Amino acid sequence: ITNPNVNQNTFDALTSHGHNVGVPSTCTSRAVGLINAGRIAEGCKALAWAPDGKTPVWAFVTDAQGRKQFVQGLHNRRLAESRLCAEGL
Repeated sequence: ITNPNVNQNTFDALTSHGHNVGVPSTCTSRAVGLINAGRIAEGCKALAWAPDGKTPVWAFVTDAQGRKQFVQGLHNRRLAESRLCAEGL
């Protein structure tokens, strides 16, 4: 995170995300790119949603046949991280 205006809640949300999906994936994510560019609210939203604002992200697993499967519990976690990230903005 290179944006000096990131508050503790945003930092904590990104730490949780990194712990769950991997630090390299979080650091190279669209969310962190937006946050570093000063678009913190948009970056927080990007922790849970694709650019269209309707498609969940980081909420899928790959099954044995190689198909992506949506997991509501993972999406719930991303939504919680997104809310924490934006808290206090």
